[in-house]
Amino acid sequence: MSDVNCPNCREPQEINHDDGYGYDEDKTHEQECHHCGETFEFTTEISYEYQVFCKDGQHPEGALEAIGSPRPEYGQCWACNRCDWVGFLGTDNEVQS
Repeated sequence: MSDVNCPNCREPQEINHDDGYGYDEDKTHEQECHHCGETFEFTTEISYEYQVFCKDGQHPEGALEAIGSPRPEYGQCWACNRCDWVGFLGTDNEVQS
């Protein structure tokens, strides 16, 4: 998987982070394309993504909502309106991962 495409030749590039280079978010960095040899500039943005789930898979009563159409091989897909869980319930109505 490549990090970026060279703006000159459009070839995929891995950003060279040797010795931590290129991680500073408040700087413009430079790198030479391994394909065409031209130098291009890049900036870095680091972001985090979190998902939250009801403790021990215990969704509050009324929190599960059916989504989509039931599938014969899986049954009904459900989503919790209190957390990020989406999945299927087993035949005993227990949450299946």
